[in-house]
Amino acid sequence: MTTTTLSSYLTVSQNLTRYQKMVAADPTIKTAGDYYKANIGKVKSIADFVGNYRLLSYALKSYGLSDHVNDKALVTKVLQGGVTSSKALANTLSDP
Repeated sequence: MTTTTLSSYLTVSQNLTRYQKMVAADPTIKTAGDYYKANIGKVKSIADFVGNYRLLSYALKSYGLSDHVNDKALVTKVLQGGVTSSKALANTLSDP
């Protein structure tokens, strides 16, 4: 049996709550989430955030941007630019 992207999507979307619980119970994900919750409040600057690999990678992965974890200059520019202006870098980038 061949699984298509559509059938995989439908399976997950129809069982979303169950899949969310399974993912949340994964020890690796739980550890990363616990670390994020315990440390994100200590971040006082963009440099602090970008300089903490564990925080940055968790945040980027949650938005499907984990490929950019080593592109600290781009992440810094995006964060510095904010989102209030339609011309801000964050608002001009295409979706991943």
